[in-house]
Amino acid sequence: MRKIEPVADEQLQEIQKMQSVSPFDNFLDWFSNQIELPSRIGAYNANATRINALQDKIDRGIKTGQDAANFAEKGIPTITAGQAKAIADKAVADARKLAADADENLATKNVSFAVQKLANDLHIVNATDQMTKVDLENEKLRYQSMINEINIADNHATRLLKAAQLLEKLEETKGLDVILQNFDRIMGHPPGTTNRYTFNKFKEAQRENMVAIGAGSLGTNPFQGMVNWYMSRPGPGASPETVRFFDYLRESSEKIQQDANIRVLHKDQVPAAISSRLEKQIELDIKDASNPKSIFREMEPAKMIASGAIPAGSQLAKILEPYTRQTGQVSTDLILETLIKDLPNPVDAGAAIAQYYKKNMELRNSVMNTSLANVKLPIEYKVRRTLGLEMTGVARMTFDLTKPEEATKYVLAKKLSDQIGQGGMP
Repeated sequence: MRKIEPVADEQLQEIQKMQSVSPFDNFLDWFSNQIELPSRIGAYNANATRINALQDKIDRGIKTGQDAANFAEKGIPTITAGQAKAIADKAVADARKLAADADENLATKNVSFAVQKLANDLHIVNATDQMTKVDLENEKLRYQSMINEINIADNHATRLLKAAQLLEKLEETKGLDVILQNFDRIMGHPPGTTNRYTFNKFKEAQRENMVAIGAGSLGTNPFQGMVNWYMSRPGPGASPETVRFFDYLRESSEKIQQDANIRVLHKDQVPAAISSRLEKQIELDIKDASNPKSIFREMEPAKMIASGAIPAGSQLAKILEPYTRQTGQVSTDLILETLIKDLPNPVDAGAAIAQYYKKNMELRNSVMNTSLANVKLPIEYKVRRTLGLEMTGVARMTFDLTKPEEATKYVLAKKLSDQIGQGGMP
């Protein structure tokens, strides 16, 4: 073990040096490092795993002993009652496992849910037999408060300060393991990628940054969040929509960086200038979500049904089922045309359209995890259409398709437009 540690330390120093290159320091070096880093990290993790193997074995042994002691202590006095309730207890346990599995699956894709779950996980692992129910609830509230303070910080220094306070509280407890697990989950790393050994090898500021990420914050603004996302090496388990969002932030930042007004600034002014321009670009692109090329476009029908956002077997699922076999993006106009055709009553069509797009936006917001970069997406889906309503004096109209009344207005306006276009009378 002692022979391996110096090699691991040297590997870690080289990895940290490569990771310290920002995409805005030197693009060529940064992209080159992204290609080389996975193999170096793999080799380092292999050594770290060997170093931790003995400690892991000891921990498992301790846990097994504790579990046995807890069973003996709690099981013997209630063995008769336990036998009488065996079938009911098993049903409850099975139901709880299913619920826990569902929660865990959601937490891997939805950061907001994972962060809400985090405070509960922290207070459970740090609970002691001496704590009362009130103590446990107060402890949970304290963790929730500390996590919220990280996520609402209005600048980078405050974010790291609040993360340092949480780290100080967790460092000597099992809570640190929980926050590192959440860091891996948020970054899409395989479980166990980040452990105490690897964590303690990082510098203090980086450790605080990792705790902040584990608490659900990659940064206080989109630009900072994007830089931290790539510096923290997203793994294969990250939601594809989340990866797409951060790729969009990077590409937008690169374009802004090439602007003549940015290039003449002093280097210390550049990050703030890019950040300000990036936030304005995001606002414009969110408003253009119905554009098929928009990063904030709607989710495909296949994902809507697979996720359960549209119940399998429902009328809406049956109408849209043909599009689940279609590759690529399904346009908003095609979805609308299909629902209007299959549901002749405008009120029914409007209700179905609103149900579909409200659930669609909720799913989009859930899997994109824009809150990591302090970007809040609305639960609305506005489309602007020129419907050829010359006879009414209105040609360009905007509809929020998540609202039944506006979706119904769209259906009526579309039917009227089609009649006029065919030479008919309204």
